[in-house]
Parts: sequence; C-alpha cells; structure tokens
Amino acid sequence: MLDVIDLTGLGSGDPAAVRRVAAELGRACREVGFFYIRNHGVPAALMSGILESAAAFFATPGAAKDEFSIKRSPHNRGYVGIATESLNRVHADLKEAFNIGLELSASDPEVIAGKPFRGINLWPPTPGFRDTALAYFNALWRVGLDLHLAIAADLGLPSTFFADKFE
Repeated sequence: MLDVIDLTGLGSGDPAAVRRVAAELGRACREVGFFYIRNHGVPAALMSGILESAAAFFATPGAAKDEFSIKRSPHNRGYVGIATESLNRVHADLKEAFNIGLELSASDPEVIAGKPFRGINLWPPTPGFRDTALAYFNALWRVGLDLHLAIAADLGLPSTFFADKFE
C-alpha cells in the first residue's frame, strides 16, 4: 500500500489541515511504516536546481571535492566520498553526499561553544551551489517543522512540543 499524504494547508497551521494530516501520518506510520508527501510547498524549480548544483559539484575531480571533505569538519559538514560511510557493517555505502546544516558564522556562540552539529558549513566554489543548497535546506526545514506539528497532534502532544528540538 502506497501512502501519499497531501500537506495542503498544513504550513498555514489551519487546524482542520493539521488534524487531517495528523490522522493520515499516524495511520501511515502505524500501519504501513512509511509515506510520501505532496503539496509540501518546495518549488519544483528549487528541487531541480539542487539536483543540478549537486551534479555540477559531484562532477568535479576527486581532489577538488576532497578539499571540502567532511573529515575537515568536527560538525558533520562537507563532502562524503564514495564508500567512506556505512550503515551496513559488511558493505560500504556506494554514494557521495555533501552535508550541510544551519548557516552559522564562526563567531556564533553555539559554534564557539562547540555545541554538537553547530559548525560552519564548508562551501565549494561550484557556481550557485551555496545559495541553492541553503534555499533547499531551508525549504525542507520548513517542511520538517510542519510535519512535526502534525506528528505532535497525532500523538496528543501540545503543538509546540517539538519546537525547541528544531532550534
């Protein structure tokens, strides 16, 4: 069974939309174990743009990508090469990735304090990569916040329950 959940109205906080999405999410998570979403508000042009930016970066030579290696960051930021990570104890992951997080400056108090996952992003010189990646990250951040509003509702928690977990 394929569950596709329509997020229309969720981002506005409309109580009826929150209840509808909450019920659909809860059912999908309990009965199916996964779901797809539509009408999430992430523009198609942005989704195409991040794929194009990623393809441009990943097409650069290995030595150029390694300059932005995640190994240079104590905060899980940067380029992840093929077969350098593994979720399986036997086989390495055959994928490349580029991890980013909140866009913080080196002078940010959380960066200075060494708070986990609060570091500076590493940005390659690939034209448009930084701006597109940040726009995509922020758009998906918003979707995550919206989904957690519905998850809280499904679990009978206050609507603000997850808010401080996303600061």
